Amino acid sequence: MGCASGVSKESNKMQWDGFEIELEPSNDEYYSNRALVKESNEDYFGGVIDATRAIELNPENVKAYKLRALNFTLLKSKFDALQCSDYKKCCEWYYNY
Repeated sequence: MGCASGVSKESNKMQWDGFEIELEPSNDEYYSNRALVKESNEDYFGGVIDATRAIELNPENVKAYKLRALNFTLLKSKFDALQCSDYKKCCEWYYNY
């Protein structure tokens, strides 16, 4: 169901088999899940790309907005995180502003 296949004992990194996206490329949750895996493996740029794709597929995917904002921040691009307004959007949904 589009989740990571586990954590490797050797590397302590999450692994992603990726076949779900090949089978169902229009499923936004798969891209969100892979963005999480990429963040955990310190591939922040890849995490931004996957989270952005998830948002393109489903603009109401709150998890994808949070992951994109997190990955932007971890890229040390706070300006970019504010520019894409993900933090504001998450707060709006969370607090029903």
